[in-house]
Amino acid sequence: MRLKTNQNRLQNPLHRHNPRTEPKRAQNSLAKPKITVPPFQGRYDPDAYCDWENRVDLLFEYYQCPEEDQVPLLTLEFTEYASIWWSQLVRNRRLNGEAKITSWGELKEVMRE
Repeated sequence: MRLKTNQNRLQNPLHRHNPRTEPKRAQNSLAKPKITVPPFQGRYDPDAYCDWENRVDLLFEYYQCPEEDQVPLLTLEFTEYASIWWSQLVRNRRLNGEAKITSWGELKEVMRE
């Protein structure tokens, strides 16, 4: 009787994969770590901005970050003046009927103004 029950379990696709009973697979040693974007304060320091922008470019290239994720990921790391500036920019664009900034290239252009 027991053998029949075990055979039924193997035939049922819901019972074939049980992560609690299967051995853990080895982690890919070449897997990339989670992306960490450096914070940006928005101070009036062109050199600091250029360094931050270059670092972000390298991170996005290395991690092959999808374009639709780039602006939300970056703006989460805005602090101090940059956070206030971004909130005002989003509000003003919405009030003026302008489109949202959706690409890193577009955000760079606006930040350089």
